Amino acid sequence: TTLGGTLSVSNNATLSSNLTVTGNSIFNGNIDLGNTTGDTISVAGKFDTNLVPTPDNTRDLGSTAQEWRNLFLDGTAHIDTLDVDENAEITGNLTVNGNTTLGNASSDTVTIPGILDTNGRADIDNIRIDGNTISAQNSDGSVDIVGNGSGHINLNDDVDIAGTLDLASTLNANGNVNLGN
Repeated sequence: TTLGGTLSVSNNATLSSNLTVTGNSIFNGNIDLGNTTGDTISVAGKFDTNLVPTPDNTRDLGSTAQEWRNLFLDGTAHIDTLDVDENAEITGNLTVNGNTTLGNASSDTVTIPGILDTNGRADIDNIRIDGNTISAQNSDGSVDIVGNGSGHINLNDDVDIAGTLDLASTLNANGNVNLGN
């Protein structure tokens, strides 16, 4: 049956077959699409409005059992908490404000193939360099340097000592040693 003009329905209407609408459609009020989780909704067109949940912070996009695949964004993603289940790769620059923790166990490794190009201060308890350990400053102000077990530590450059040099063993020198003025 073809109707010419406006169809007005003042009560509920139930259709037991498909409804095809040609032209623009305006639905006022709340709209429910589907009545069970088995129903599917296909959108062939493009959204020309924002998708905003109501109320704030109560709706999910996907679930742990049914995840969306790829996410394509232009612009900025404002995310309260970012939890990456697998790998993350960032192409371009990364700026991190605030405290940063790399790893959560002593077995974790951190690889930095680039060059650290900032000046600053590093507060490090112990540094292990090819088997030698330089320990943190002791409570009396001294610093412990422990060799790698070979019985000696090589310092291949000038060493300036502004305080007292205490030797608990023998000083062997293969060159000039200037003591005093």
